[in-house]
Formats: sequence, C-alpha cells, structure tokens
Amino acid sequence: MEFNFLKLIFTLNLADDIDSPYILFGIRTDFAEIFRRTTGCDRASCVKCSQSTDCPYQLIFSQSMHSDPSAIKRFQKPPLPFVFDPPILSPVPNRGSRCEFGLALVGLAVNHVVHFLDAVGFMFGHADSRWTELAVVVKIESLDYPGNRAIISQNGSRAALDRFFVLSMDELEKSAFLSTNAVKITFATPLRLIKDGHPLRELLFPTFIMSLLRRMSAMAFYYCFMELDLDYRWLSKQSREISIVSNGLRWEEWDNNLNGIVGSGSLTGNIAEFYPVLLFGEYFHAGKGSPYGLGRYRLEKSG
Repeated sequence: MEFNFLKLIFTLNLADDIDSPYILFGIRTDFAEIFRRTTGCDRASCVKCSQSTDCPYQLIFSQSMHSDPSAIKRFQKPPLPFVFDPPILSPVPNRGSRCEFGLALVGLAVNHVVHFLDAVGFMFGHADSRWTELAVVVKIESLDYPGNRAIISQNGSRAALDRFFVLSMDELEKSAFLSTNAVKITFATPLRLIKDGHPLRELLFPTFIMSLLRRMSAMAFYYCFMELDLDYRWLSKQSREISIVSNGLRWEEWDNNLNGIVGSGSLTGNIAEFYPVLLFGEYFHAGKGSPYGLGRYRLEKSG
C-alpha cells in the first residue's frame, strides 16, 4: 500500500447562537462512541470479540502495538489514523452562519471513509446527538493538492463515492512550491509538545520535527503497511542547524485545556530535506491532541 490519504471538508450550518468559539473541539468526547454505534457494533468492549479483526471500530481506534518486538522499538504507539480540523467559531450572533469542519484520513482509514461519513452525519444530523442542536451538515467536499474541491454530498444527498480525490505523499511533494532555505509556519491551533513531562512553551525545531517524524513513520507503518526510507539519525543532526525566527510565536490559553504554542515564525536553513515531514504535518497536525484539532499549521513561502 502507498502512503495515501484524503482530505474532506464538511460545511456546517449553525443551528443556534454559540458563545464558545472553541466548542466544536469538544467532539473528542463523543466521536469514538458515535463511530462505534454507526458501524453497527453493540459491544461495550473489543475484548474477546469474535468480529474484532474485521471490525471498523477496532481497526480505527484500537491503536494496538505490533506483535514484532523490533517494530515496537522502532515506532511509537500508533496514532489514530484520522485528524479533524474543528473551526474556531465567529462571535455571536452566529446563528445560521456557516463554518468548515475538516477531516483527513490516512491509509487504512481511507478504506473506511463511508463509516466516517456516517459518523459525522450522525453527529451533526441525528436527533440522538447533542451536536445536532448546534450544527448540521449541509455539504461535503473532497480536496485535491491545490485545494480544488469536488462536491461529494449536498443537503443530505447520497455520497458520490467516485468523486473522492485520493492523494499520495509523493505527489504532494511534487505539487508543493516552497523555498529551499526559508518557509513561514503558522500554528492556527495550539501546539503541545511534551518534553521531560512538561509542555514546551517555546518552539524548538529539533523537538518539533522529530516528534512529527515519529508520528509520520508510525502512521506509515501501521496504516499504510510500509516503512519510510529516511535516515533518522542524519535528519536529527540536520534539524539542529535549522533556525526559527519568531515574529509572533507565543503560548496561549484557550479553553478547557486547549493551550499551547500559536502564531507565526520563519524556519531558515537547509530545510528542503524536511519538506516531506512538514507537508505531512499540514494535513495530520503535530503534538498532543492532534486527532481532534490541536497542532494544526500551514506553510507558506517566506516573505
């Protein structure tokens, strides 16, 4: 399997005025259970379940370590194979306004895209979901490399499964137009990197990029069934030569433990070798809380 992924955008219509701009980051408390329910699983536990090897819920959420001891040494605990981009809502009054809710899937999770569509549709559309009181899905789109969109579903229509853009890391690198020695990075949501048991309040490139590299490698191994051809020791050494010119990176406290580094800075040095990892992170985020919206950033040509 290749390192394939896809990116979806759900357009939501806010059903009422919502005071908290960060409320949709709270889906992490419900999504796993909603996914389990919409896939038809009625068991409270996967233990001793005869269907566990083929169960979409087990495949997506188990985060089971590999049976090979050498793989356990080489790779961290598998991350979840998806990442949400919850929107930061506009100030009230915002009832009736629209916002975009992103979702990226990698490898094995791409094969279960229908289950993700069902789960998000239930979350923002079913009477039994508390999130339906806040917003409903009015459109689903698939993104290609430049950001062009294909409508997958609109106003509750059946999803057009033949219209997905399935992307690959190889083609993503070819489509990127970034400088070889400088790039602007902007964290739209808090980045939480943990070192010695404490969150870093200053962005250190070696810590950031090696954490991202471990995340990328684990996703490739567990969900794309491949090992990346990368020289980790050399990259670790090279990462110490990259400088961060900060013109706006700062620590921020948002709400309900949503805190970390946000803002913009410029990465300078020989950064071309790190582009595959940095581009991966644009879709799959970095640091703690990545699956549900934290550590989201974008790259731009440095001015």
